[in-house]
Amino acid sequence: MNTVLRPICSWFVVIGAWLGAFQVTAPTASGQALGPDSTVDAVLDALHARGVGLRDFTADVQLADVDTLSGNTSVQSGRVWFDARAEGQERVRVTFLSRRVDGAVDNDARSDYVLANGVLIERDYKARVEVTRQVLRPGERINLLKLGEGPFPLPVGQPREEVLRQFQVRKLEVAADDPPRTIRLELRPRPDTEFAAKFHRIEVWVQMETGFPVRIMTVPPRRLNRNVTDLANIRVNAGVPDSVFAMESIDGKGWRRITEAMPK
Repeated sequence: MNTVLRPICSWFVVIGAWLGAFQVTAPTASGQALGPDSTVDAVLDALHARGVGLRDFTADVQLADVDTLSGNTSVQSGRVWFDARAEGQERVRVTFLSRRVDGAVDNDARSDYVLANGVLIERDYKARVEVTRQVLRPGERINLLKLGEGPFPLPVGQPREEVLRQFQVRKLEVAADDPPRTIRLELRPRPDTEFAAKFHRIEVWVQMETGFPVRIMTVPPRRLNRNVTDLANIRVNAGVPDSVFAMESIDGKGWRRITEAMPK
């Protein structure tokens, strides 16, 4: 795993994808829109097509961490901004504004995460702690949306053949609480891939009309918990201003700053 994954995955194992204002029909390889009877190959082809030309997106985000044994659930809510800029220079910001733990809401549980120029900044506003990590060496680049490189284990923009090389993929039956008009895929890492050590499985809910995932669930190998990510109010390729990635000053406000060097 690239070193960038370790700190990022601690707060945001996976981002769902991009829907909302980008209301277009998702063609499959045959030129037909997705439907309930679409094959795995057709859905993966649509996911590949939807990643082509992606420059940026913004969305409301909800990340749920569910304890498999107890059923206890922690839900963080906030907003995400992603900007591709140029290949290898992607940047992302996630701001969580509240946390709900088993029904009790904490509206002061703000935390910020900004990854840009190979540096990850994490802020805990309640504890007044900022941690800055160098996660890429000078000149090193990653594609945050590529399988195996970034924190988003998604087949969006990835050729079908590459996804099938790393995962066993099958369609699952529609459940009553699934997002409407979606196709649900299960991706199980093949034993000889790096994903086998990270995930027991990944499930992706793909919206039929757009070909975009609207929900992602990841389950780690020990299956003691699962993470479910949902996005809403999404805007695609509408532009993200540089100011989004400029965090406000905390000088003179009693914050503790921690700087962590690049792991050797």
